[in-house]
Amino acid sequence: MKIEDFLAIDLQEKFGMNFKERAERYGDIIEKVGYQNALSNPEFKKLMQMQYLSSVKGIIERIKTPNVGRHLNETCKSCNTNEIYCGYDFNSGPDDYYDFWHICMECLDVKFNHETHCYGYEEISDTDCPYCGYRWGYSGSLLNCN
Repeated sequence: MKIEDFLAIDLQEKFGMNFKERAERYGDIIEKVGYQNALSNPEFKKLMQMQYLSSVKGIIERIKTPNVGRHLNETCKSCNTNEIYCGYDFNSGPDDYYDFWHICMECLDVKFNHETHCYGYEEISDTDCPYCGYRWGYSGSLLNCN
């Protein structure tokens, strides 16, 4: 799938829920079984995947780059294709925000991590992908990906 195709996906239509419905269902599951038990609940996992896809899509739309990240030479565990990309975005303000993701552009399996660090306490290791260890650096996220 190309980035244009990913950005054109209507996640509400694809998953049959809008953000409010997802949030309500997410809260219902946590209330019923607790957060730790919810992590192994298949419906909860699907809700999290929907949220992660929404986050990644929003970031890529905001930074307006044709890249989804660096292509990994690795096979997706969900669909066995070689369409996994490692992505990163860095924003600085009162705090520093680091977003990392691995996304399979074939089946849309996604991992997403959002970190916040106090401004002034940055370390270069803050830009290491938590999934594959790639060091992005402070070069402006996907704009300088290799």
